[in-house]
Amino acid sequence: MPGNYLILDKYTKNGGNIGISSKVFQSLAVNSLKQIKEIKRDKVNMVQTNIVRNKLFYKITAAVSKGTNFKTLTEKIEDTIIGNLNEIAETVPVDIKVRFIEKEINR
Repeated sequence: MPGNYLILDKYTKNGGNIGISSKVFQSLAVNSLKQIKEIKRDKVNMVQTNIVRNKLFYKITAAVSKGTNFKTLTEKIEDTIIGNLNEIAETVPVDIKVRFIEKEINR
């Protein structure tokens, strides 16, 4: 299971482990990005998910309109993803890297 699953030890009160697939985390991030209106909905939106040493890593490339405040949007992306992660598991070690591509607004 290493590499494809994040293992949460002692997930229940009586012990036991649970493994969550990287595909679940991939879907969570993609759906989180759909909640953020500043991100343009085109094929440039990309989420890469990797699990290394039982830690979740995201690399996100998002298309945004020119003039977007990257710092504010990065915080919004991180908050949204982490909030959604907390809905499925309280203790997921995560690292999120965001890269933006500015696009002209077509009217």
